[in-house]
Amino acid sequence: MLLGALVLNEDIGPRVVIGMVVVLAGVGMTRRQGERQDERTAPAANAPLETAR
Repeated sequence: MLLGALVLNEDIGPRVVIGMVVVLAGVGMTRRQGERQDERTAPAANAPLETAR
């Protein structure tokens, strides 16, 4: 967004800023949800594998 404004002289209006905030909030929520799932599944993922005989 800033690069477009600086290099291409694009306008940065309130709609653009609000859209950016919404997108970044969504990315933040999905990353936080992924970290919580990793914490719950980490012990099982690190457990030694049993071999079938």
